[in-house]
Amino acid sequence: MKKRISMLLAAAMLVSVFCMTGAAAADTPDTASESIGSSVLTVKYNGEAVVFPDAQPFVDENSRTLIPVRFVAETMGAVVSWNQETQTAVIEQNGITVSVPIGSDTITVTENGTTRTVTMDTAAIIREERTYVPIRYVAEALGAWVSYSDLFTTIQIYRDVLAPADITRLHSYYDRTREEHLAAIGESSDEKTNEKWLKSNPQIAYFTGAYGFENANEWKLRNPNGIEVLTQPSRTPTSYVGVTSSLKYTYGTQPDLDFAKLVLAEACGVEDEINSAGKVTISLKTDLSCVYFSRHSNSAATYVRSVLTVTIPENANISWIKSNYDFISNPKAGETRDVDVELRIDTFTRNVYWSSMMALG
Repeated sequence: MKKRISMLLAAAMLVSVFCMTGAAAADTPDTASESIGSSVLTVKYNGEAVVFPDAQPFVDENSRTLIPVRFVAETMGAVVSWNQETQTAVIEQNGITVSVPIGSDTITVTENGTTRTVTMDTAAIIREERTYVPIRYVAEALGAWVSYSDLFTTIQIYRDVLAPADITRLHSYYDRTREEHLAAIGESSDEKTNEKWLKSNPQIAYFTGAYGFENANEWKLRNPNGIEVLTQPSRTPTSYVGVTSSLKYTYGTQPDLDFAKLVLAEACGVEDEINSAGKVTISLKTDLSCVYFSRHSNSAATYVRSVLTVTIPENANISWIKSNYDFISNPKAGETRDVDVELRIDTFTRNVYWSSMMALG
């Protein structure tokens, strides 16, 4: 199959300051988010839900979500201890020590011999014999990216392949509407207007605003493509297999997240295909934080944003590269550069494969 790698001209959107309030996303209809999302508070680490065996998260008098810190910190691989004398929870990992004194809205972070203070938006407390904190501050101190999906009332914590700055930047690129997408590829939008598309896919109203990408990401992690088989008789596959990865997913027998992992593996398969051509060498960096449902597409495709490192050989055929790899603007022999890209993964049939890659920015 010949794949077309094309340039996406996208304007960057500023990501709003993170605040775990659970308010509805900006520019959304009056439909309650619970009707197409979830009102159940969930905390996820690298896409997997954190299990709270006893004490549960809750919202305090300052309308801030407090989380039992031990369960999240230990899920992240940190060691948690308690200083009875100072009434302080201590979280340690990879040379970083985070001290959380009870009753204070300030934590201290010690790293490489230097200590700094971080002011939280509410105080740490003890409840049900557990230390509760607004988890964002501790997770970020340990090097994680933290955000929130208000459509699914889900706190998202990632410390995987992508650095926090990479995730924030990749999330910030504009996602075109249906009409904008059709205009960009030269098709008429008369029968597929934004209004009609929204009626068919009401969830996309939540894919803009402060938590727009987080909602689109969480939607795709929770809604595997196989679910369409129940409502679209023209589609028959309930099992899927990756063309490159050979990973398999069967709707109804595997966790929804397995489908996103299959899609992610297929996105990473672009490395082998392009490297085997021998014109340039690439390395792709991405993780589940950047798998999402685009508001201009249907569930037959999943999109994955990534950081692509491209190395052009000294003896490269620059004319050939310009003609075939237009995700590399103004290529130069011997250079190595990072390019933010978006891959489309096709999932309409049982074979899952990447079909296009577009440069962002």
